[in-house]
Amino acid sequence: MDNTANKPLGRRQALEMAALIDDHKGEGTVVLDVTGECAFADYFIITTATSSRHAASLIGFVTDFLTEWSAPVLNKSRTADKSGWVLLDCGNVIVHVMDSQTRAFYELEKLWFRATPLVYSSKSS
Repeated sequence: MDNTANKPLGRRQALEMAALIDDHKGEGTVVLDVTGECAFADYFIITTATSSRHAASLIGFVTDFLTEWSAPVLNKSRTADKSGWVLLDCGNVIVHVMDSQTRAFYELEKLWFRATPLVYSSKSS
């Protein structure tokens, strides 16, 4: 992977992160292009984790990916234990890792219904 230091993450990186999450058993992973719909990000990645440990593991894989790209993590929730939701702010890309109950309650895909869902390919698919 080439290093793109000091460049914002874009569509390619969002799709690669989604594939990485999918490869590590994130469930129902979607990428939403929220460009023009959202003032603070261009892409949302939303996935379901099976446990708080799984959520932490997924965030760890994404953090390692960001390190390879020399991309900073602007803000990271500490744990999903109580809230059922871990948010990782990568600037242009926001990663939402939720348990199934929290994801069903907030329905982010419906909230951001004007966003364009993007198709990505997982290496294991």
